[in-house]
Amino acid sequence: RFGGIDRRMIDISPDGTHLVYVASGRLYLRAMADHDAKEIQGTDGYQAVKNPVFSPDGRSVAFHAASDQTLKKIAVTGGAAVTICPSDLPFGMSWGPDGIVFAQRSKGISRVSPDGGTPDVLVDPKDGEVSESPQMLPGGQYVLFTLATGTAVNRWDSAHAVVQSIATGERKTIVAGADARYLATGHLVYAVGGSVSAVPFDAQRLAVTGSPVLVVAGVMRASAPSGAADFSISRNGTLIYVPGTSSLSSGHSQLGLTDRKGKMEL
Repeated sequence: RFGGIDRRMIDISPDGTHLVYVASGRLYLRAMADHDAKEIQGTDGYQAVKNPVFSPDGRSVAFHAASDQTLKKIAVTGGAAVTICPSDLPFGMSWGPDGIVFAQRSKGISRVSPDGGTPDVLVDPKDGEVSESPQMLPGGQYVLFTLATGTAVNRWDSAHAVVQSIATGERKTIVAGADARYLATGHLVYAVGGSVSAVPFDAQRLAVTGSPVLVVAGVMRASAPSGAADFSISRNGTLIYVPGTSSLSSGHSQLGLTDRKGKMEL
């Protein structure tokens, strides 16, 4: 059971064989072929852990530790967690071939090596802007993220997915929606309210090339201040999500997963 969600609490491994989620302030790992989850030993004792993300090879998980306000990583088999860098509670992060990219409310979007070091700032925040769910696009020249403005609780309902050049800072709005994720199939998957849709996207032209299609309705959205939608997609198209009905809900829900035909399992 999940409650009081204010950041993303789940992730699926790139190959779609495992999922990781937060419960009782620690991380749990479950093989998709099993019904039982196992605690990742070494993730307790941090007051709270949030924003879990798998490494590209699926062998490690990065997360935020509240006790010392850092990003850490740990093997999925458990053990000692290794500190990567200091960080405020992220407004989303992703781990790709170019490193770990994460957003912070007043510090914009940064990138750090999973081996640690000083993060590089990729996107400086502007007055009144809040960034969420950053991800590097193929080629490493552009970062995709959600952009909201203002301080209203419902600001994420009017947010936009944008792409920004690392070299020039030039920014382009892609779709009206939040928490967009780029897939290697050439699609963007993003949330509008409590619904998740997909649209064809050309990563070279930085342009939508078709019409959006509803993927699933009723996905949990994080409570303020974050606007994250609690879903994750593997390379083979398996989508997992926390069911919900409200765009900014803090109620209790169960973890759900669905295949590409829309069949859901709770």
